[in-house]
Amino acid sequence: MKNMEIAFCTDNNYIMPYGVLIKSILHTNSDSVIKFHLISEYISEDNKNKLKSLMNEKSEIDFYSINPNLYKNLIIRNERFTLAIYIRFFLSYILPESIDKVLYLDGDMICLDSLNSLWQTDINNYPAAAAIDSSQDDIRNYNRLGYDPTLGYYNPGTLLINLNYWRTYKIPEKLVEFVSKNPEKCKWYDQDALNHIFANNWKHLSARYNCQIIYYTTKIEDLSIRKNLHDDINNSRLNPVILHYSGEFKPWHKEEHNMPFTKLWLFFFNLSPWKNEKLKYRGKYNKIQLVKKNVVKPILIKLHLYHLKQWKSFDNTLDVNKLFDSIIEKLL
Repeated sequence: MKNMEIAFCTDNNYIMPYGVLIKSILHTNSDSVIKFHLISEYISEDNKNKLKSLMNEKSEIDFYSINPNLYKNLIIRNERFTLAIYIRFFLSYILPESIDKVLYLDGDMICLDSLNSLWQTDINNYPAAAAIDSSQDDIRNYNRLGYDPTLGYYNPGTLLINLNYWRTYKIPEKLVEFVSKNPEKCKWYDQDALNHIFANNWKHLSARYNCQIIYYTTKIEDLSIRKNLHDDINNSRLNPVILHYSGEFKPWHKEEHNMPFTKLWLFFFNLSPWKNEKLKYRGKYNKIQLVKKNVVKPILIKLHLYHLKQWKSFDNTLDVNKLFDSIIEKLL
């Protein structure tokens, strides 16, 4: 079996989450030979050294620089995103031609089990394989992008890419052209472009490989997902391989630290070279608010005069706290 090739596309400000993701992959895939590829405009030497320190005897990491002129004219209308989201469009040109397949992963993920089955997925006749998005059956996706809802809508946070297909059919050019000519259709930027270009030709993966947090916070029947996919969603949330912290709030935001699914991310964070770094709040707070959060609140908690609100899933059929505690026990 060929070495597993895994690619990340980011900027220097997002290196810590990718480091935690790498740590989780190596922790749960200790028997696999893995080559990591990190593509960015710029990575500091300090961050490079931290990422290198994560490697074991069966893994290595290469760094690649990309010219921002390739995507500088593409759209971004939301401060949650940066132009780095478009870097993956160019993986087939950046990576060596000797590599014919690569697993792309977003940085707001952790790996909880072996990736071997995913890596061995046959995509010879497909440009890529992916799992559905939590908005799979939201008709607005199809009205916006202009294709039949029966073709589906996937989340490219996990994307097993057939690089030879991309090179042969000039996929990077098609993706850039679609975003450039249809900015009004690209509400979700690169995700919408990838879905449009591959609308009738992508291989479906189990949601286990892109288990989105909303699957734990929402009842299955309340998701925008057709009923014949519910069994896979339910199995995936009980047995996730890749947990995806999709959405606005991330586990490295201090606001999220009473959430049960944050405990899993913190498990790997505390094994990483960033473990001694202070995590920050996502929101912008004035000095009085920060004093209340960082000084007054901890004191009140110690005096038992303040009790943290317990997180409660919207789905009462699933004990998320118990589930994630059991996953952590397996990881130890």
